[in-house]
Amino acid sequence: MAKRGGSKASPPGEPHFEGADLSGTSFEKANLSRAKFKSACLDHARIEDASLARLRIKNSTLVGLDADDIDAKASRINNADLATLALTDANLTKAELRDINAAGLVLVDANLSGARLENIEASQLTLTDAKLVEAQLSNVNLAGARLIDVDLSNVVIENAKLDGLVIDGVRIADLLAKKA
Repeated sequence: MAKRGGSKASPPGEPHFEGADLSGTSFEKANLSRAKFKSACLDHARIEDASLARLRIKNSTLVGLDADDIDAKASRINNADLATLALTDANLTKAELRDINAAGLVLVDANLSGARLENIEASQLTLTDAKLVEAQLSNVNLAGARLIDVDLSNVVIENAKLDGLVIDGVRIADLLAKKA
């Protein structure tokens, strides 16, 4: 199924890919629940219809990873490169993402309810039909991001740079200037 170059042995049911080069690997209908990827390379890999619940990724690259119909609830991803990653129909409820390069990330029909995102470079992010109920974003760069069909009800924005922000064709800076 997957190349395991440099992988350590792991407990049964908990795949561990430390230092593994999994570039271009295809994981279809895979059960990677509780899998651990440390210093691994998943560049241009494909994950489809897979369980990634409680997945752990640290110090790894996922550049160009293509993932469709994945369940990654309660996963933790730290210090990873997700640049140009494309995720469709992803369940990331209660996931924790920290110190991530997500520039150019594309998320379609993603559930990020209750997720915590901290120190994220997400410039040029495209987020379509996403659920962000009770999600917490801290120190996230969304410059140039495009949010489409996203529910932002009851969102609180503090200490934010809003230059050039446009919502449904209305420049927010113009609205704020009128209010001042």
